[in-house]
Amino acid sequence: MSKSNGRRNQSRSRSNMTSLYIVVGVLALAFLATFFAWRSGQKGGANVGAKAPDITVRDLQGNSVKLSSINKPVLVTFWQTTCPACQSEFVTLQALWTEANKNGPPPWTLMLVDIGESPDTVRAFMTEHNYNLPVYVDPSATSGDAYSVYYIPANFFLDSSHKIRSKSEGALAGPEFKARLDALTK
Repeated sequence: MSKSNGRRNQSRSRSNMTSLYIVVGVLALAFLATFFAWRSGQKGGANVGAKAPDITVRDLQGNSVKLSSINKPVLVTFWQTTCPACQSEFVTLQALWTEANKNGPPPWTLMLVDIGESPDTVRAFMTEHNYNLPVYVDPSATSGDAYSVYYIPANFFLDSSHKIRSKSEGALAGPEFKARLDALTK
């Protein structure tokens, strides 16, 4: 065998190996995508028109609060202190919450659930920004799993029977929040 035939065989062998790696990589990605789609389907998630998953979270004093114990429309928002879009929403939510509470308790409430962070982290964030909002913590993020939350902020607008009327991922503007919250009480 000549040197040129040996080089061609080596080149062909490398090309075949590269093709094999590409095929294996594509198959692995396809498997992972299928697995995660199946897994999220197994959790049930939270779809518009469906009953919201009942979750139990803790307030900043350590008290356990169950969503089903709230007997009025509720905005359930999943967030974290380090999320810029969440921080933007908090400015809007604080303004709406303050306005809604001027003449007594509003006809709706908030359940702002921090997922994956400690109560101390959330408490420090609330104090630093002087927020007076009903926040809850779920360090294990199981409540976010129940709603199939992959992006934050994730907002779920529930009517008084806790049926999901609308939902959004990503920050909403003030007028959109107000319109959706007002629609829950009509």
